[in-house]
Amino acid sequence: MARSSARHTAEHASSSPDPKSGEPLISQPFMTTAILQFLAAVLAVVFSIWAWRVARQLDDDSLGHAAWIIVAVAVLWRAIPEVMQASVAIWALSAGEGSRVYELFIRYTPAVNHGRTLISVGLGWGLAALPLMRGQPVRRVWVGVSIIVPVLALIGGYTGWREGMTSAAHLTSLSVLGAVELVGLLVALQLALFVDTLDRYLWAFLCAYAVNVAVKVLWYSGAVGFFLGQDWYPPAKVLPLLAMPAYAAGTLLARRRLARAVSGAPITGVFEQNSATVESARKVRS
Repeated sequence: MARSSARHTAEHASSSPDPKSGEPLISQPFMTTAILQFLAAVLAVVFSIWAWRVARQLDDDSLGHAAWIIVAVAVLWRAIPEVMQASVAIWALSAGEGSRVYELFIRYTPAVNHGRTLISVGLGWGLAALPLMRGQPVRRVWVGVSIIVPVLALIGGYTGWREGMTSAAHLTSLSVLGAVELVGLLVALQLALFVDTLDRYLWAFLCAYAVNVAVKVLWYSGAVGFFLGQDWYPPAKVLPLLAMPAYAAGTLLARRRLARAVSGAPITGVFEQNSATVESARKVRS
């Protein structure tokens, strides 16, 4: 079981092996997924930088401004360790099973996974709690998020380190945390339809991001079958292939949002512009 645990952790950061195959790991389809995960993580960093620029450009104390701050800080803190993790995965796979870097990668992967996941949980429920922040100075939001996110990363990392390579338990805990994050995101997206917590650009990105989280929860649940001797389990390359277009679209949306902020153009909520258009059409007809 210890051998299977090690192989599955590499698969979580790379791709799915065939547990019945006697081929060396380097011949398995790990490297492709590790490279895809690296590219997805880089796109996440790019998006977080643009989101950070949006948050810095805005100069009000609105809930929409607070939302951009939460997303920028959380995604950046989540993406940088993922870039490092994917880079080490490529290095470890190149060095081969049994090498020192491979063993270190196997040992530290649960800590990085839990750290990133707990940040994501904070992201989802932080956005859901935006109505409670109404009236708070934006500087206080910056300070609060900048403290809470690293604390969540440390707690998650310590939890993953203590958990270690515990076969299916690792993926099960990630699946549960992902489900908690998804509920928070769905609450935040629903609230944005009635309360001015998110502008339409950030709302559109978070919809795509929530789809990725939902697929990830399903993937973690299905991948547990690897430890149960099942003949099929989902390939890990599905995750970065879904994440890349989401972060690419998010970057375009953030750039558009920044351009409107620089020009001073008014930004409305999700449905406000459509409602104004309908009202104008009614006046013309009357």
